[in-house]
Amino acid sequence: MVADDDLHLWVYDRNWNNVGIHPLLPGTLPPCNPERKAAKPDFEAMAYHSGYLWIFSSGSKKHRISGASVLLDGSGAYVSHAPFDLKNLYGGLSKFIPELNIEGAVISEDELILFQRGNGESCLSGLVYLDLETFCQDMEKSHAISFAAFKRFELITVGAVNDVPYSLTDAVLHRGNLYFLAVAEATVSVVDDGKFMGAVLGKITSGADPQLTVLDMPSKPEGICFTAEDHFLLVTDDDDETRYSCVYAGSI
Repeated sequence: MVADDDLHLWVYDRNWNNVGIHPLLPGTLPPCNPERKAAKPDFEAMAYHSGYLWIFSSGSKKHRISGASVLLDGSGAYVSHAPFDLKNLYGGLSKFIPELNIEGAVISEDELILFQRGNGESCLSGLVYLDLETFCQDMEKSHAISFAAFKRFELITVGAVNDVPYSLTDAVLHRGNLYFLAVAEATVSVVDDGKFMGAVLGKITSGADPQLTVLDMPSKPEGICFTAEDHFLLVTDDDDETRYSCVYAGSI
């Protein structure tokens, strides 16, 4: 697991015992907000491919352009990691996606899909499609991802609750279907937090509007993964350093 205000990869077993903490970037962060929030790399998305776990910063500020490529062994245990640079990719995306804020990543066949949250004034939520082969070539050559990997951007409309639009917070591929989390947060900033108004689980189907299921959640879900069969886990973020994140279980 990664946290948006931390520099480490946290590893847990299936009984939620911590079995490893690995620094992904050098240095330390200030201990408290607002200084910690201003300095954080904002790790928000992860995707697994061919033995590597790729971790992405959001791009919501100029310094939030770092990634980490984590090598795992056959059992899924940490082996090593190396940073990678998202400056050129995010710089290119920012020219036509105002208020860039990447919060999810999914690999589907020959594409890497990044999920743009769209919680700023533009409310521009959507899917950024990258060519997986080009991404891998950039990673192998220089660990700097070029804008040449970009293929297309597709807008997605999720709706609103009490006039507060839903925006994407994570995504996962399960049995060939794309599922995403979206939350309504009363803010027009990709940086500043707002009151949590509600959340949905969405399923993207070809040629149709997303299928939405309202989630009864006490706080903002920002992470999803599927476990066995059709069961999934959600992790919350209260944007409050005095409160723990919680993990919830559900099924489709």
